[in-house]
Amino acid sequence: MLLRGVAELAISIGRPQLSLDVDDTNTSARAVYERLGFRATGQREPREGRDSAWIEYVLGAEESLRG
Repeated sequence: MLLRGVAELAISIGRPQLSLDVDDTNTSARAVYERLGFRATGQREPREGRDSAWIEYVLGAEESLRG
């Protein structure tokens, strides 16, 4: 329900793409986002002071409403 609400809001304000960053070591969160339809873009940004990186995920807002 939360994702649906965010998607509807994003569409209403003209921002049709949802995006988020997740730590590459957080496999549980990555699995949840992927089940929701988010896909990794390939963009990675090293996390300062850690041996990990942020991974960018995106999902079309309208696509999320179909699922």
